[in-house]
Amino acid sequence: MTPATYDAIVLAGGRSSRMGGIDKTGAVVGGRTLLGRACDAVADAGRLVVVGPPSLPGAPERAIAAREDPPFAGPVAAIGAGLDALGGVPAEVVVVLAADVPRAAEVVPVLLAALAEHPRADGVVPRSSDGHRQTLLAAYRSQRLAEVLAAAAPLTDLPVKRIVAMMDLVEISPDDAVVADIDTPEDLHRASEEMRRG
Repeated sequence: MTPATYDAIVLAGGRSSRMGGIDKTGAVVGGRTLLGRACDAVADAGRLVVVGPPSLPGAPERAIAAREDPPFAGPVAAIGAGLDALGGVPAEVVVVLAADVPRAAEVVPVLLAALAEHPRADGVVPRSSDGHRQTLLAAYRSQRLAEVLAAAAPLTDLPVKRIVAMMDLVEISPDDAVVADIDTPEDLHRASEEMRRG
């Protein structure tokens, strides 16, 4: 897909509650903050929204800043805030990406290619070997995503699985390590070691 055909929403507003007081979006893996790596993964998006607190380390100057209302209202509310920040005419496709997936750049092109191959699908999500869908590293049809969010409102603390249950999604199966996110200091150490080893 060309840049004109997709926008991106990077979710960076979580509490990092299992990180022992570390703001994980600012944690460095492979020489880049996690937020920086996430934004790099969607560098060719037409527009980029970062949903989270202001002045996050690693957000590029071109990023549109947004915040879910109320803060910490959950990822569905954050996705809604991201779509609102894109205005009334988002690109046909929006990539939704949690900022804590350090190898997302390896997945985003695959998501976009798979969605192009399935023009009737509402989106494409990775599925890990244990059957878990990584719905916060996915490509969605913008119009359909907006429709299901509107139907599900209010969005505060709404489970993501409630939203995706309303959508016709194609699944891809990348290596588990590629879609692994970082929730704990141990996860951060593991990801840093993987990057160091190449």
